[in-house]
Amino acid sequence: MRPGTKRVALVAGTSGNDAYSEMIFRNALKPYAGKLDVIDLTKLPMQETLAGVGSLPPDTIVLYSSILRDGRGQSFVPREALSLVSRAANAPVFGFYETLLALALSEGGW
Repeated sequence: MRPGTKRVALVAGTSGNDAYSEMIFRNALKPYAGKLDVIDLTKLPMQETLAGVGSLPPDTIVLYSSILRDGRGQSFVPREALSLVSRAANAPVFGFYETLLALALSEGGW
C-alpha cells in the first residue's frame, strides 16, 4: 500500500471485537516477518496509544484494528477512537472499515 514502509504500528483495544480484528492483522503480517518491524501499540490506555502513534519513526504506517475498550477499561465509540488516533498519528492510518477511515480523514486525521 505504501512503498518504502519499514515498520507497522498495530493499534487495537481490549474488547473481544478488538482482539479478533487484531488477530486478523497479525496473521496478515506473518508473511512479512523479518521484512517489517511491528510496533505493538495494542491493549494500552488511550493516552499511551496516542503518544505512541504521535512519535512513530519515519517509514511507518499505522494498522488500526479497533478500540472499543482501551487498556484502562474505558469504552469508546469506534469512530471517536479512530478520530483520536488519526489526529494524533504522524503516519498514515489504515484499517478495515472504509467508512470509519473516511470519517477520520474528514475530521482532520491522516
